[in-house]
Amino acid sequence: MRMRIWWFGGMDKFVRIDREFVLEASRWAKVEGKEQTLVYCSSSGSSSSSLIPYSKSKGLTEEGLASLSYHDTLIFRPGMLVVPGGRAEHRLVESLAAKVTGFLSLFSSSIEIKTPILGNAMIFAALSGRAELAKQGLGREEVLKGHKVWTLGNADALKAGEREERL
Repeated sequence: MRMRIWWFGGMDKFVRIDREFVLEASRWAKVEGKEQTLVYCSSSGSSSSSLIPYSKSKGLTEEGLASLSYHDTLIFRPGMLVVPGGRAEHRLVESLAAKVTGFLSLFSSSIEIKTPILGNAMIFAALSGRAELAKQGLGREEVLKGHKVWTLGNADALKAGEREERL
């Protein structure tokens, strides 16, 4: 029995959209001999060995991007994404998760992040690069299948994205 990811119309479409398109676009964007930075928005809990299809796909995508050997590969692993004002469409599972993370965020600011803050953080990271992020104590180096990447969890994304003077 194949697992069905209903919001993408099945696992095959999910993998094609969530991984294959991302990897193919990143291959096309890479220019040999040029120092380029690749920034990817993954997800907390991503792992190529996960039993959860979404987390597994994100982990496999991270490994695929790392193998492209960009000068800097920066991977964001945010928590629950919060769209200010809400989404246009209603998703039951997301609504329930938002209520839970909203409650939990009273105790920890590292559970969710507003999309504009994440966007600011990603722009800052792209313009700064790994060395500057390290200097500011944002993120950490990881090795994925033998390739070095720089990862930023939700807490680091919040720190990088909340200070407007950085942009």
